[in-house]
Amino acid sequence: FLDQLAVAAGGRKETAIAFICRSGQRSGAAAEKAAAAGYTNVYNVTGGMSMAGGWIDAGLPVTKD
Repeated sequence: FLDQLAVAAGGRKETAIAFICRSGQRSGAAAEKAAAAGYTNVYNVTGGMSMAGGWIDAGLPVTKD
């Protein structure tokens, strides 16, 4: 996970990174691991995609490919 994150962030630990999952629990754990690894601009999308107050509930855009 951290190796893939380093590649996606271009090796820059100050890069803004947002984690999202269905409920916010797994993305919260991922955000904690990233922060513990020294990433300084890490966000967890509270409520995930489908919980109350989450992405879909907030009316934010969703696309399917």
